[in-house]
Amino acid sequence: MNGDMRQNLSAWGRKTYETVQEAIAAAGHRGAIARGLARSYGDACLNDQGSVIDLRPLSRIIHFDPVTGAVQCEAGVSFAALMQKFLPMGLIPATCPGTAMVTMGGAVANDVHGKNQHGVGCFGDHLDWIDLVTPDGKIRRLSNLSEPDLFYATVGGIGMTGVIVALQFRLMRAPSNAMLLQECRVADLDGFLDALITNEPKYPYAVGWIDAMSQGAHLGRGILELASPSDIGISVPKKHIIRVPFDLPSCVLNRYTVAAFNELYFR
Repeated sequence: MNGDMRQNLSAWGRKTYETVQEAIAAAGHRGAIARGLARSYGDACLNDQGSVIDLRPLSRIIHFDPVTGAVQCEAGVSFAALMQKFLPMGLIPATCPGTAMVTMGGAVANDVHGKNQHGVGCFGDHLDWIDLVTPDGKIRRLSNLSEPDLFYATVGGIGMTGVIVALQFRLMRAPSNAMLLQECRVADLDGFLDALITNEPKYPYAVGWIDAMSQGAHLGRGILELASPSDIGISVPKKHIIRVPFDLPSCVLNRYTVAAFNELYFR
C-alpha cells in the first residue's frame, strides 16, 4: 500500500463523516477499506494499491440510555474505552473478543464473539442499528427493520459493504469486575468435548486450551476454563510492562520447544 493512499480523519462530528465520504469518492479502482485497531484475522484491513481509511479518530461515545443500556457511539471506540467508562457503572458489552483493543466498527465487521457465545451469541445479536457509508457516498441507517438485507450483509461482512461510522448496541449488567474461575485439566479430546457439553449450561463463560502436540492416548488433552460473574469485585493492580528489546530467532520456535512449553503449561 502506498503511503499517500492512507486517509487520516482529523475533524469531529458531521465533518468527519463527510471526510469518509470524500475518501471513498477519491478512491481509485482498488477502492477503500476501513481500518480500526488492526486486530482482524487475515490482515483484513490491508488494501494493496488501494485506500485505507483510518477510523480511530471516530472515537466519541455519543449517547447512553441508563434505562435500556443502549449505547450510541462512533465506529472507532474500542472495547477498552467502553470497559473503562461503563464497568464502574456495572455494565459491560454483552460479548467481548479476546482483546480489548478492537473497535466497534471492527466488532460489527467481524461479528465478534466472546467466551460466552453459547449463551449470548455474537456482537450482531445485540446491535440496534448501524450508520454505513456505502460506495455511492450515502450514509444509510441500517437495522433488522430498515434495509435488513444490507444490515445482515454488513454484520460479519469484513467491511465489504461500506464504511461503518456509527452504531447503537445494548450493554448488559455485570455485578463486579471479577469472575469466579474453575480450571479443569482434561486427559483427551473425548473428555474435553464431554466436559464442554456438560458444563456449558452451568457456566456463562467457557474457553479451552488444547495441546496440539499431544498424541496417542493423550490426543486433544488440554485445560478447560469455566467462569461465572462474581458478586465481589477485586482491586486492579498497576500493570508493569516488561519489554524484550530484541526478537528471538525463528528457530527458537519449533516442535521441541512448543512440546516442552505445552507439557509445563498442562501441569
